[in-house]
Amino acid sequence: MSERQQPNNYVKYSGLGFQLIILSVGLVLAGIQLDKYFQTKSTFLIIAIFIAVFAVMYILIKKLK
Repeated sequence: MSERQQPNNYVKYSGLGFQLIILSVGLVLAGIQLDKYFQTKSTFLIIAIFIAVFAVMYILIKKLK
């Protein structure tokens, strides 16, 4: 029975990893685009990175609890 459940856990956690990567990359790209649009140096990029870090931590805590 544990053999069947183990691949399910791999799928679950790999899906979580892809979700977190997509979220992080999406927020960073959005920050870069906002910096280009408003002609700022790195303001929105830094804000997007902080939001991504906190969002990833929140999702990890919520999913792994």
